[in-house]
Amino acid sequence: MKFYYSLFKKQIPLLLVDIFCLMVDVALEMAQPFLMAIILDEGIKKQDFNIIWIVSAIMLAMAIVAILFSVLAMNCSVKIANRFCYDIRKQIFHKIQTFSFKNIDEFEVPSLITRITSDVNIIRQMMTMVTRAGLKVPLMMIVGSVFMFIYNLKLAAIVLAVCVVLCFSIIFIIYRSSPKFQKMQVALDDINQVIEEDIDGIRVVKSFVREDHEINKFQTKNDRLMNLGIRAFQVSSINIPLILFGANICNALILGLGGIDVAKGTSFTTGRLSSFVNFSTIVLMAFNMVSGIAINISRSSACFKRLNQIINVKIDIPYEKKEKTDDFDPSVINDGSVEFIDATFSYSNDKEKLAVGPVNMKVNAGEIIGIVGGTGSGKSSLVSLIPRLYDTLSGQVKVSRRDVKDYDLISLRENIGVVTQKNVLFTGTIRDNIKWGKEDATDEEINAVLKKAQAYDFVHSFNDGLDTLVSQGGTSVSGGQKQRLSIARALIKEPKILILDDSTSALDVETEAKLKKNIYNNEKKMTIFIIAQRISSVMDADKILVLDNGKVDNIGTHEELLKNSSIYRDMYVTQQKGVD
Repeated sequence: MKFYYSLFKKQIPLLLVDIFCLMVDVALEMAQPFLMAIILDEGIKKQDFNIIWIVSAIMLAMAIVAILFSVLAMNCSVKIANRFCYDIRKQIFHKIQTFSFKNIDEFEVPSLITRITSDVNIIRQMMTMVTRAGLKVPLMMIVGSVFMFIYNLKLAAIVLAVCVVLCFSIIFIIYRSSPKFQKMQVALDDINQVIEEDIDGIRVVKSFVREDHEINKFQTKNDRLMNLGIRAFQVSSINIPLILFGANICNALILGLGGIDVAKGTSFTTGRLSSFVNFSTIVLMAFNMVSGIAINISRSSACFKRLNQIINVKIDIPYEKKEKTDDFDPSVINDGSVEFIDATFSYSNDKEKLAVGPVNMKVNAGEIIGIVGGTGSGKSSLVSLIPRLYDTLSGQVKVSRRDVKDYDLISLRENIGVVTQKNVLFTGTIRDNIKWGKEDATDEEINAVLKKAQAYDFVHSFNDGLDTLVSQGGTSVSGGQKQRLSIARALIKEPKILILDDSTSALDVETEAKLKKNIYNNEKKMTIFIIAQRISSVMDADKILVLDNGKVDNIGTHEELLKNSSIYRDMYVTQQKGVD
């Protein structure tokens, strides 16, 4: 709760204004039954029209002032709730940005989206209600109850008894509905997952004519959400009829027993009876609002729990600032040399289920390293250890002769250019996307890397050139164009280490050859790791690493591996037959 309080305390000044406005509003509202009693007992009963007109005018003026303060209080409540949730969203998003790949793997993307949008919105609705009704209602209940007991102890006890019964009923409703609301949010995660998966793979869905299958899959999840929603709100919806039933019982008893006292000519007059009915109605309606607030808090508590799961995640690769010493600056990487020393990695942190390792390999600065192997052999997992997208389970990965864990994480990654298997472009212009690698890049620098990446010609064939808009996910360009733009984005960083993870698979042989020639012309001594399925993509590398089920099969040049590695030789022969 410290996290939420640290965000909410900024709203305390506005909350004090809200409380003041609500107190004025409640005071003016509570005065109305007294004034009504005066009109009945002193005006109508005694036929004193002056009292009727004067008191009526006072009631009208007080109502106008009350509505003004009520509107002001509502504005304060809305601002408090929205600003509070704005800060929650910002902090949650910032926390997600610090997640390592392993942390991301703990949550599914649709679930993260639901939490930062739907869950926070439910909290916003609850906060609006709490800062509005939650502050006003206790005042109404306390003041109303005090005056009921002053007017008539017997009738006040009846109202109190009804409230106690209703209180237990509401506790039961909250107890039954709260778990269902939590299940609803999980079901919403499932729906978002289906939607995201379907939209992301819509081309595959249509290619395989699987629309009906996807509709049925969505319908199953949608039915579950609907049924959970019905069950949750069936329970919580009992609340209002129950309160109204209690109010009707109270009114019947008050009018019956109170009417007898009035008829007997006691001090309990018609005006007082009218005021008592008004006060009891205020108390019961306030009780109704309390129950609504309680149900909303119950629903939002599930959202708070889900957000806490993100807030409390321990970042296994934190963005911590390393201390500079006399002999080492953690923000400076001198060259692109890389060394793996008994490096192992497991997605489950289980040494019996290694995805990679142990791997031992030394790479000099400026060398070009090819990495090949079958599907699932650990190629991508291995290179992800260099920029610390994941950390080793055991062993070391060194860059420029220092353990990667010794460097500032930001400095390390700024010196490494990564082009992943799934090339991602962001909504904006081509220029904007390339500048992800270097924010202050000039058009000359951008055009230079576009030429290296064999992307210059197609970019400038567009009418808007560098200002051509890229749609979400880069769907407005082809797979090969997306790969070349991603490579250009990595090159403009001028990294000391460049990782190309199967990044030329969509290119034709001629374009790939030109791109390789440009990248291999390595005047800046950039170390390059090339992961590829095609032997032709890596055969000119200085060294080629062959992986088999995460383990090193062999390391050598193309010619050496043809002699010493049966896996490499079989891949080469198979691919050559395919070419023939």
